[in-house]
Formats: sequence, structure tokens, C-alpha cells
Amino acid sequence: MNKKRLLVFVIITLVFFSQANAKSQRDEFQEAYRILHARGIYDSSHLKNYILHPYLEYERLKQNINISSDQSILSFIKRNQQSWLAEDISTDLLARFAKQKKWKAVLNLYKPNQGGNKAKCYGLEARVRTSLGKHLKKTLDEAIKVWLSGSRRPQNCNALFSLLEQRGLINDSMGWKRITLAMNKGNTRLAKDLTRHVSSKALASTWIKLRKKPSKYLKSKLLRKKETRTRQVIAYGIKRLARKNTQKANKAWKRFQKIHPFTPKEKADIESYIGSRQAFDHNPYALQKLSAIPSLLRSEEASLWMARMAIRQADWRKLLNAIYSLPTETRNKDRWKYWIGSRPTKKAIQTTSTKRNKLE
Repeated sequence: MNKKRLLVFVIITLVFFSQANAKSQRDEFQEAYRILHARGIYDSSHLKNYILHPYLEYERLKQNINISSDQSILSFIKRNQQSWLAEDISTDLLARFAKQKKWKAVLNLYKPNQGGNKAKCYGLEARVRTSLGKHLKKTLDEAIKVWLSGSRRPQNCNALFSLLEQRGLINDSMGWKRITLAMNKGNTRLAKDLTRHVSSKALASTWIKLRKKPSKYLKSKLLRKKETRTRQVIAYGIKRLARKNTQKANKAWKRFQKIHPFTPKEKADIESYIGSRQAFDHNPYALQKLSAIPSLLRSEEASLWMARMAIRQADWRKLLNAIYSLPTETRNKDRWKYWIGSRPTKKAIQTTSTKRNKLE
């Protein structure tokens, strides 16, 4: 056998044994993982050089988290700092330290932007309990931002939120703000839970019911009370109704305008929504309705629909009015730049564009 053939033979032999060994380790790893994941006992020390061995260590610690020592968990975290495995199990250790009221240990372990809101709440709780003066105020502000969301927060955050309530930071005003966020996300269950924080519980309850049955609950006597919050609920209900029937929404809107002193901005917001829904339904009168809204108050979505309708109806003046009402970033997109450059009537609309740019 010449040297070349011998070299090829050696390489093939090495590759074969390497693959066979890798396969054997892979099979052993899978077996070990299955056992450890089921909270069984498995000595994986012979696999310590296998690339996936940290997953076995993680499973051993995770499945026995209540009896694993602090030191063993900290040692694992240190060895796997760049892995999600360390991030996940450090949250478990944070929970243990918080339960034991070891706030300094929580602060030493917690790293911002790791572990999501669950870990963040542990970190903030530790800071609230140990901070003073300006540092405490900054921490409380951060905690309020976590609470003020349209989505639910992890259950462990409740301890932090209780501290905020004790300091009067979760009050009627803040409760209504969060209900607003929840309703805008369609999260009615959370909104219902939050009604305990507001004085206008009946109004908040009506708001929640409006989501599914706007036609029915827009007739509620509660909506006759002349308050900002009442107008907010009415606006929400009319928009929900417009999704189903723009004609009924228009009728309800006209009725409420006779009762409440809606601001120009509130009127434009509701008109923008109804007009956009009409355009979506290909109502030929949508262009007229949208163009009647003051261009500086018309929503971006409404201006986009107005532009589409204007193109369809070949109304170039209204088209340019709609385009120049758009924010600069949207207006500079190729599609709208084409229409700006191709129509001679653009000079008549420059004033609107100038005013819009000043607002931005």
C-alpha cells in the first residue's frame, strides 16, 4: 500500500471512529436527558466533554431546584453566563432568595434585561426594600412602568405591586390608565380585575361590556354623565360598533354629540375611525367624510384611506391633501412621492404640508 492510499485509509478510519463515538455520546446524552428530566438519577460525569453536557447539569438542578444548594446553582450560572440556561435558573434562585428575604443576595444576582419581567420584579422588589431617597424614587418609577401595562404580569410581581399600593402609587388615575391599556389590547379579563383600583367601577364595567355588545351598552344611562372618562368610553363603543355597522355607529355618534362637549381632537379621532371603516367597506361617500376632517387632526390611518379612495375616484386635490397630511416618514415613501410628483395641483396644498411639518 503506497503512502497516499495509507493516508486516505487512516483518515477514513479516524472519521469512522469519530462518528461512531459521537453517535454513542449522542445516544447516551438522550438517555441521560430523559432520565434527569423525569427527576431520575444519572451520573453524567463521563459526558462532561460532550458539547451538550450543560443541558444535563441544567436538568439535574432544575428538577431538584428545592434541594440544590445555592453554591451549586451559582457555580452553574458562572460557568454558563452567556446561555439562556443560566438566565432561567438564576430566576429560580432569585425566587428562593426573595422568599428567604435575602435582598442583598437578590441584588447581587440580578442582572438587568435578563429573565424577563419575573426576574425584574424580584430585582425591583429588593431595591424598593433596600433603597432610600432619590434611589428609592427612581426605583418606584421603574416599578410603576412595569405595572402600567395592558398585559398581565407574572404572579411574583404582586409582592412588588403591593409595595406600590402601600405608598399610594397605584391610585384611581393610574388604575384608569391601565384599564385603558388593557381595553386597547382587548384584554377584558385584566380590565375587569383592575376595576378594584378605580372609583368609577360601574363605568369601567360598562366599558368592558361594550367590547362585545356595543349597540346594547351604548344606550346605558351611565354614558350621559358629562366627564372625560365617559367620552373616552363612548368613543371606544362607537369604534367597536363601526367595525360591525358604520351606519349605526354614525347614528350613535350624532346622538352623543348632542349630549357631550367633545373636543375637536376627540371628534376627529372618532370621525377618522368611522371614515376609515367606511372606506374599508368601499363606501363611495367615505372620501367626502374623511376630507371633511381637519387635516391636522385626521389620523394617519384615515389619511391613508382617504388617499386610496381619492385615487380610486380620481380626485387629485383630495389625494394631495391626504398625502400632505401624512407624517414625513410615510409621505416620503415611493408610492406617495410618485403621486406628489405627477399631479400639477400640488402647489395648492403646500400650506397643509408646512403646518404638518411644524407639528412634527
